[in-house]
Amino acid sequence: MNQKQFNAFQKLTHELTGVSISDHRQSMLEARVGRRMRALTIEDTNQYYQLVLDCPDEQMLFVDNVTTHETSFFRTPRIWQYLEQDFLPRWLAQNPCSVFNVWSAATSSGEEAYSLAILLNEFQKKHESFNFRITATDLSTEMIQKCLQGNYQKRAVASLLSQRPSLAKQYLTAHSGGYRVSDTLTNQIQFQIHNLFGEPNRISEFDLVLLRNVLIYFTQDDQDRVLSNIHSSLKHKGMLIVGESESILHSIANYENIAPCIYQASAALH
Repeated sequence: MNQKQFNAFQKLTHELTGVSISDHRQSMLEARVGRRMRALTIEDTNQYYQLVLDCPDEQMLFVDNVTTHETSFFRTPRIWQYLEQDFLPRWLAQNPCSVFNVWSAATSSGEEAYSLAILLNEFQKKHESFNFRITATDLSTEMIQKCLQGNYQKRAVASLLSQRPSLAKQYLTAHSGGYRVSDTLTNQIQFQIHNLFGEPNRISEFDLVLLRNVLIYFTQDDQDRVLSNIHSSLKHKGMLIVGESESILHSIANYENIAPCIYQASAALH
């Protein structure tokens, strides 16, 4: 892939996903494009680029290949402790007759969404009046299919097995050398394709949105666009949780920092 071709794919990736691939990651992009070209037995990079432009199906596969998907169950334990011990009890006390709406906004292969389902099921056992709705979205059609299958290798569930073995026993079963989540959890989550860089998610107004380890792939202007979309989907004083290496204090949207990685939506944008 020459410089002109790299720049073309770099621009196309941004147009389709909002993700900005920096110049020093050319080898990564080459490897991922090359993987699709080999699968299609295409040797000409320009020919493949034109195929992506002309074929919506290949465009989706291109997006699947160039975006990064890495997560695990109950990643960053202190976030889950905050939700379990602080946020959820306080929310229920303030909203005793409401349905708790939560959105895993870049769910990748689904570990985060299933962690939410486990956490909320366990909270519901202690508080019978508590009801919840989980929405989980990703840009990648391949990832959404993995979510719906609910099959995971041991590495993905290692934290659940070690930190919460009783929950692992309850919600996971051995399957094909790995583990499968219970159908109960899968049926409680609405998995959908959604582009964060596009329009706000109008499914519902959310009490909580998890958008972790995604903003690092966007420029600051594009972060503002995504955070504005997220703000439009949050209830007033709804909570947003981002990744450990991310901060949104620069955002044009109105968020108040509550704790590391945790923000509260304030006044609506005008």
